[in-house]
Amino acid sequence: IVLDTTNPAGIFEGSIDRRQLAWLEERLAEVHVCHADASGREVPGGGDERLVIITSHHPRTSMTNDREVPAGYLDSGDRVLGEEVAAVLHRYPNVIAWVSGHIHRNYVRPLASSSGGFWEISTSSVMDWPCQARLLEVVDNADGTLSIFSTALDHEGPIAPGGTSGPLELAGW
Repeated sequence: IVLDTTNPAGIFEGSIDRRQLAWLEERLAEVHVCHADASGREVPGGGDERLVIITSHHPRTSMTNDREVPAGYLDSGDRVLGEEVAAVLHRYPNVIAWVSGHIHRNYVRPLASSSGGFWEISTSSVMDWPCQARLLEVVDNADGTLSIFSTALDHEGPIAPGGTSGPLELAGW
């Protein structure tokens, strides 16, 4: 599930609007048999227990932009910040990861909850040093557990490219 975390009201930090949060909850309910509502009660869903990975430009910790979007915009009104989004995700135990960028650093950390929690995975930019991409693989361990393998990929381009005549020099730039 992909979230648009850009706030039309400006600045570089992110957030989502209430409409997108409602959409997110609808998508999560579609793929989960039951989940906990905001009060902690189990609510039946119509889903099939698919695993869910959330992706967004901003990670939870950079979703701090509470600038209200002016009336007249589709996503006008108050903004939903990262901690509230994480609280929603925690209600769905089939959410296994939230993958983001924005901070241009590689990190992986657990965000535990009573339902099990999910992994926060941030990846660096292909435009900034160390110019890495990230490959994620979800593996069923055939014992009731999952593994998420994360591999950082480097290109073979030169550290100080002299031109743009070939693919490797372009990769270096």
